[in-house]
Amino acid sequence: MSGIKSIPVSQLQVGMYITSAKNNWIPSNNLSREGVVRDPKIVRYIQMMGIEEICIDTDKGTDIVIHKKPSKTGEQSLANLLSAPCDRPQPKKGFSEELLAARKVQTAGLDFINKTLGNIQLGKPIDIDSAQEVACDIVESLNNNQNALLCLTQLRQKDQYLLEHSFNVSVFMGILAASMNFHGDELDRLVTGALLHDVGKVDIDDAILHKPGKLTAEEWQEMRKHVTYGEKYLNKIPGLAPEILDICAHHHERLDGSGYPRGLRAEEIPIHSRMSSIADIYDAVTADRVYHHGISPALALRNMLEWSEQDSLDKELLYQFIRCLSIYPQGSFVLLSNQKLGVVQSVHAKLMHKPVVSIVYNLAKKIRVPHFPLDLSASNCAVKIERVVDPKDYGLDLQELLQTMR
Repeated sequence: MSGIKSIPVSQLQVGMYITSAKNNWIPSNNLSREGVVRDPKIVRYIQMMGIEEICIDTDKGTDIVIHKKPSKTGEQSLANLLSAPCDRPQPKKGFSEELLAARKVQTAGLDFINKTLGNIQLGKPIDIDSAQEVACDIVESLNNNQNALLCLTQLRQKDQYLLEHSFNVSVFMGILAASMNFHGDELDRLVTGALLHDVGKVDIDDAILHKPGKLTAEEWQEMRKHVTYGEKYLNKIPGLAPEILDICAHHHERLDGSGYPRGLRAEEIPIHSRMSSIADIYDAVTADRVYHHGISPALALRNMLEWSEQDSLDKELLYQFIRCLSIYPQGSFVLLSNQKLGVVQSVHAKLMHKPVVSIVYNLAKKIRVPHFPLDLSASNCAVKIERVVDPKDYGLDLQELLQTMR
C-alpha cells in the first residue's frame, strides 16, 4: 500500500520524505525536490514559502509526530511579528464592488504622483497631506478587499512606469505591513513612504531614465543619485515622519552591503526600508520596461527567493511577502487542468494554491469565452492549476483581460 499522503506544510518535520508532487515551484538550485528532509532549516524554509500542503511518502520517511513548542517571552521583534498568523483579512466587500472603488483609488494615486513630480520641477513643495490622504484610501481599499487593488497593479503602460511603480509599491507595502501587524497611523506612514520612495527620479535626465539599452557606468552613477535627490526633497517637509524618509533613503540598500547609496548592512537598514526593497523589486521585475519584458508574478517570487539565498534580501520578510501574495498572485495567467486559461482573481486565506480564477479562454476550442469565475477551492471542483503561462503565447493581451474583469 502506498505511503504517499498530503499534509499541511506546517506539520513537515525532519525525517520525512518529500515526494515530487506539489513542490515543483520550489527553486531547484536551492532545495532538492524529492528526498528525506535532514536539516531543520529546510523545514523552516519550506514552511515559509507560502504553500499550504506538501506530499510525503511515509514508506520512505517518518510520518507526522506532534511536538509541543516551548513558549517564548520578550520584547517584540521581527521574529515575533513574523510568527503571527498570516491569514488574509476577510473581505468586507465583494471583488466586483470593490474593483470599481479600487480603480478610483488607483486613478487618484497616479494623478497625485504625476502632480507631485510636476510641482517639484516647478520648485513647489511636496503636499504631504495629500500623500497621506492617498495612502489612507489605499489602506481602506485593501481592508475592503485587497484582491481588487492587487489585480489593478498588473495593469501597465510603458510610458507611465514611474507613476504606476510608485503606486504599486505602496499597495504591496500596505499588504505586507498589515500582515505584520502594523496598523493605524503607522501603517499609513509606511504606505505614504512607499508612494513617495522614487520622487528623486524627477531629477534624472529622461535620456537616462528611459534609455532602451544598458546604462553606461557614468549613467548608472547618475541613476543611483535619485535616492539622494529624493531625500533632499523630503527633508524640506517640516516634521516628516522618519519612516517616510527612511523608505526613500534606503530602499536600494541590501543586507550584504552591496546596495546604495550608503552600503548599509543587515540591521543597519530599518525594517520598513527592507520591506520597501522587496515591494520595489517585485513590481520592477514584473513590469514591462523600455529595456526588458516583465516576468510573471510567480517567476518573480521564485527568482527573489534565489536572490535571498545570496543574502541580498531579507529572507523572512520575503517569505512573509510570499505568504501575503500566495504562489499564484492576483493577475497571474494560468493554465488549468480542464484546458481552460484564466486570470487569478482572488486568493483564499487557507487554500492559497486554490484561488478563484476568472476563465477567459477555451484551449480545446481555441476561442475566447466571457469572463466567469471558477473557485478552485470549492468542494465539488476537481480543476487544478497546471502552471503559470504567458498570455502572449496564446495571442492574448493580459492588460485587456484585466481591464474587462468584473
